[in-house]
Amino acid sequence: RCRALVLLDGDGQHEPAYIPSLVKPVLDGDADMVVGSRFLKIKSSIPGYRIWGHRLLTFLTNLGSRVKLTDSQSGFRAFSPKAIEALSFAEEGLSVESEMQFLANEANLRVMEVPVSIRYHGAAKRGPVAHGMGVLNSIIGLISRRIPLFFFGVPGLVMLAFGLREGLRVVEGYNTYGDFWLGPALISVLLCIVGTLSVFTGLILHTIKSFFK
Repeated sequence: RCRALVLLDGDGQHEPAYIPSLVKPVLDGDADMVVGSRFLKIKSSIPGYRIWGHRLLTFLTNLGSRVKLTDSQSGFRAFSPKAIEALSFAEEGLSVESEMQFLANEANLRVMEVPVSIRYHGAAKRGPVAHGMGVLNSIIGLISRRIPLFFFGVPGLVMLAFGLREGLRVVEGYNTYGDFWLGPALISVLLCIVGTLSVFTGLILHTIKSFFK
């Protein structure tokens, strides 16, 4: 029976020498998924623009999945048999790494990180901006589908609060100066309508998700 499964990119960037440290927590029974992080103790030759891009993607993935990692986009990973059975992917391409965190949280998997280094060589097949935007779009989709109440409800409440505040300013202005401020009034109505729709969208999708869970 398989005791551990290791994934690494096929472009030669990952060092196979780190495989023993990657699988050790799985073999020892301390973790179900181990991620090789490029941002822990070992320094990697990572371009600056990649670091900031990875930080943004990792922040959003951590926020949505509620699993905290330092390198959510690392493709160097080890899995236990429990994790292999639990991870059933809906995403394709490079956003699979982010989806793993969402699935790990849903399956109550134990997740750890170990430090690894990486070697960048040659030009990437896909531009960093296009790659980053593609992953970002997938992360937003993951958050909206898995925690719709947060994704739609929180912005909706913020818009509703600003709309009501703007509406109170319009009322105060009319009572004080006798003038009706059309622009702020329209903004208030728009914010209240969009905010209310967003909140109810989150509630409806959350109910549907809970029903089919």
